[in-house]
Amino acid sequence: MKINRLKAFAFCLIFSSLFLLSAHDVIEVFDAHKLLHDRIVVSGAINDASTFAFSWAMFVVSVFMVICLITGKKLLWIPKIFIIILGGISVLAFLTGWKVNGALKVKLHEKSYIECTSERELTLKSSSRTYVLDLSLCD
Repeated sequence: MKINRLKAFAFCLIFSSLFLLSAHDVIEVFDAHKLLHDRIVVSGAINDASTFAFSWAMFVVSVFMVICLITGKKLLWIPKIFIIILGGISVLAFLTGWKVNGALKVKLHEKSYIECTSERELTLKSSSRTYVLDLSLCD
């Protein structure tokens, strides 16, 4: 079955931009591991984990959309086991994001960073904690 290449191109642009935005967030998590600043904001574990999983999912969907765009056919020919494997990798990406967040918190504790309790953000959709080297940096 043929697909509309214009729609495939539009979806490809949407999913590619979502991948690039989520990849930027993943890179920020890894940049925080360098501990280059006196003040570091750490997202919640679930936030980081879901960012890793979402980034992987958007990468896969972007690749699928490029395949649709090139071939002009629907992706009904992909075996179900391949989709199951990609879902499993998404779970692994989620667990990796969770582990990276935990490792960052341990690294902050080892380097004597102190949590600013006044700047802790806990909401229904996201949470973050701010760590500093000196309590005078807390505002």
